[in-house]
Amino acid sequence: MKELADRRRVLVVLGSPRLTGHTARLSHALTDNLPDDTFATIFLNLAQQRISPCRGCRACRASGGQCVQQDDMQRIYPLLQRTQELILASPVYFYNFTAQMKLFMDRTYALRYTWSPVRVHLLLTAHASAAACESLVALFRRYVSCFPHMLLGGVVIAGGMAPELTIPLPEDAAARAHALARHIVETD
Repeated sequence: MKELADRRRVLVVLGSPRLTGHTARLSHALTDNLPDDTFATIFLNLAQQRISPCRGCRACRASGGQCVQQDDMQRIYPLLQRTQELILASPVYFYNFTAQMKLFMDRTYALRYTWSPVRVHLLLTAHASAAACESLVALFRRYVSCFPHMLLGGVVIAGGMAPELTIPLPEDAAARAHALARHIVETD
């Protein structure tokens, strides 16, 4: 197995408050298909982090990307800087990202001009149809376009999910997650 420094770093940011829900399972459907000898994967569950809302003070602009708030983002920023593949995974609550994911995304503003090159992928699980989530995908694309060194990756939407957590992922959603994993493996 390659040393950690030789493997591509993948950070999966889980925006679900449910540690073993649909979103976590969809994330694993993708990451379980990334070879361990090539990829080093870390899961970050936002429900277990203390992240304060962005104050909009723009102090990070004057300090070269250092946010003045002292919370768990101070520990997360270095992870983000070392990541080559970032996977944002969120259930869709009322046609939007979860509050946890929105807090995280807002706080990445501090890295807007200093973030190392990274490819960002989006995984969504929703009770609504996949088509009903397209406005959220458009929002994700606008988010990515705000960062000069960020590349738009793949999007997988598992729409029509039943609220019961015991129901398995639909086969087509798992297949799309596997296909995205293959694409990540084949892309530098």
